[in-house]
Amino acid sequence: MMKDMTAAVQRIKILALKDLSNKDIFQLFASAAEELGELSRELLIEEKVFGNTYKSGDEGSRTEAVDLAICALAIFYGRNGSDEELTTILHHKLDKWESKYNQKEK
Repeated sequence: MMKDMTAAVQRIKILALKDLSNKDIFQLFASAAEELGELSRELLIEEKVFGNTYKSGDEGSRTEAVDLAICALAIFYGRNGSDEELTTILHHKLDKWESKYNQKEK
């Protein structure tokens, strides 16, 4: 699984650099905001929130969440992020998330 994930992240990095040859960082951010909106819409439909019960979903919330993650990583690499830095930041953020649960368990 990890090899596949590494290959996928490398593909994102390559595509981010191609995207930045056609878009500036703010346009890339706008793409991420659009993906967040699509994720929100899918969640509202799936949860049958009032006003959304008649709508049908497109790709589903999991797929839209991945689209948002791809956009976020594209922004990260577009800001000259490295693989090593991504690994460091991911572990730092995961440590913070885990600490929330460790505090609850005490």
